[in-house]
Amino acid sequence: MPPDFNSLIKQIKAKNFAVEVAISSHKPFVFWVIGCLNEWRSKTNNHTDYSTWAFYGFESIIKARKLKAADTE
Repeated sequence: MPPDFNSLIKQIKAKNFAVEVAISSHKPFVFWVIGCLNEWRSKTNNHTDYSTWAFYGFESIIKARKLKAADTE
């Protein structure tokens, strides 16, 4: 079972990081449509490309930066 997304964000913040981007499910629309249309070809060729990943969705995207001492005050 995957970790709870909100719990993970809280843990990252507790370790003195600033969360700049937090998306729990990432499916870029244009690439999702391409992946939806091309999924049959991906399975036939046994090849996974970016649009296939976009069709199924990336689990999560988190971008965080370590805070300096001056940033926390």
